[in-house]
Amino acid sequence: MESESNLPRARYFVTGLLTAIPLAVTLFIFVWLVRLLSEIGRGPILQLKSVLGRWTDIDAGFLDAQWFTDLLSVVLVLLGVYSLGVMTSNFLGRKIIELFEAVLHRIPLVKTVYGAVKKLVTMMRHDAETNAQRVVLIDFPSPEMKTVGIITRTFTDAVTGRQLAAVYVPTTPNPTNGFLEIVPIEKVTYTSLSMDDAMSMVVSGGAIAPDKLHYDQSFIPGTQTAANRSAAPRVPVA
Repeated sequence: MESESNLPRARYFVTGLLTAIPLAVTLFIFVWLVRLLSEIGRGPILQLKSVLGRWTDIDAGFLDAQWFTDLLSVVLVLLGVYSLGVMTSNFLGRKIIELFEAVLHRIPLVKTVYGAVKKLVTMMRHDAETNAQRVVLIDFPSPEMKTVGIITRTFTDAVTGRQLAAVYVPTTPNPTNGFLEIVPIEKVTYTSLSMDDAMSMVVSGGAIAPDKLHYDQSFIPGTQTAANRSAAPRVPVA
């Protein structure tokens, strides 16, 4: 009888734990982001305090408050990101960015990291606008299993001429970690998932996913039926 009475308590504990985990992870990411933005914006805030103390009679002691520093830092960084977007939308701004990138490309390690990240971001933004099919399923980690992957580019085998795809496999729950797999095109199963659908599916561990998924046969845009792998749609070369 005592063990049976403990079952609801154990169930309540598990339910509470499952409820707390996503809240805790969200809070952790939010606090980390605020602290990061705060550190980035702390320099301008200290400069502002120095100017106010030197040229005005305003008591700038409130700038020392942590809450004000965090709030103003976040606002300054967000305004900076918005201003960068406005600047890159006009001719002069694009030229300034190109000049800055030309300097970065002269630094060996920075050139590699910046170039790779920019290509990945540009690819995802381009795909969101053109609805290009890059979310696929591949046999991983064994032929009996499949996992969600993102095609980053396609190329040809130098000897046989076989069509290959570079597929990035994000891991759950952090999609920034993952694996790079080189997969023959005929082994790729194309899906109707968008990039947002794929990320939601990976982060949630499959809890947030469509009711239907193309598993054995590839999806062809403009149709509601699947097609054989050999008739899979082509993906733009990155």
